Amino acid sequence: MLETARAVEFEPLKNATGGSSPESVRRRLSDTAADVLEAVGAVVRRRTDGSAAVPIEVSPLVAADPGALAERVPPGTIIDRPFTLL
Repeated sequence: MLETARAVEFEPLKNATGGSSPESVRRRLSDTAADVLEAVGAVVRRRTDGSAAVPIEVSPLVAADPGALAERVPPGTIIDRPFTLL
């Protein structure tokens, strides 16, 4: 069994705009990826509200955990433009 924190792993998609919209889901995915990237030593540009300032996507097929991500993203990598690791 695998348990995760719902607040971190779940973002509903039910509206076209505003909360629970494709935009808010993308932002949550970017924020989650930014947190993991920072945990392995990357530097992620953030907005004043703490959210990732750029779109970030990290495929779980490439880096399912921070250890696997650390092998692909060197410490000190600066994420200041859209970042995708597929």
